[in-house]
Amino acid sequence: MYADVMKVMDGARTIQEHITNLQAILDLPPVDPNLEAGLRAVISSLMQEQSTAIQRW
Repeated sequence: MYADVMKVMDGARTIQEHITNLQAILDLPPVDPNLEAGLRAVISSLMQEQSTAIQRW
């Protein structure tokens, strides 16, 4: 599961791709509870960065 996260993060080109790919990992059971918490935090952070980037344009 952790290898999947690294692969997904390496392959994404945009913030939205990162968010989509990480959410797809959360949809695959079973997810380690610690990994799930970390992914949710990362997704929230990426969503905030995306919002900030949109506001700057």
